Amino acid sequence: EYVTKTIQHAIYEYCEDTKSWCGYVRELPGCWAQGDTIEATRLQLIDVIEGWLILALQFDDPIPPLDGLNVGKARTG
Repeated sequence: EYVTKTIQHAIYEYCEDTKSWCGYVRELPGCWAQGDTIEATRLQLIDVIEGWLILALQFDDPIPPLDGLNVGKARTG
């Protein structure tokens, strides 16, 4: 559910220099993707968001709440 909310915050821009689309999420530092189409960029960005969340949980980094949705700590044991 968090990924679904996050992708709704994505911003897409076309880069004339590379002739490709770039998508990013301001709320998640370093979370961006690039592709030939907006849809390809969106799909890649979903994978990037999932990877970002996994790393944030592993390293106990803060995960910003989005639209009132919070991600809890990973459970161990």
